[in-house]
Amino acid sequence: METTYLTKMSTGKQGSPGNQIIERRHTRHEIISRAKELLAKELG
Repeated sequence: METTYLTKMSTGKQGSPGNQIIERRHTRHEIISRAKELLAKELG
């Protein structure tokens, strides 16, 4: 069984109305895949 990690994500910009922190469990592979996607978007 693969270990899952508790992650905390924001639903909006810090300090904005309606911004919430969501906690979810993800596998290491899911976290790394998401980080790669975000980095690729930032780099264009």
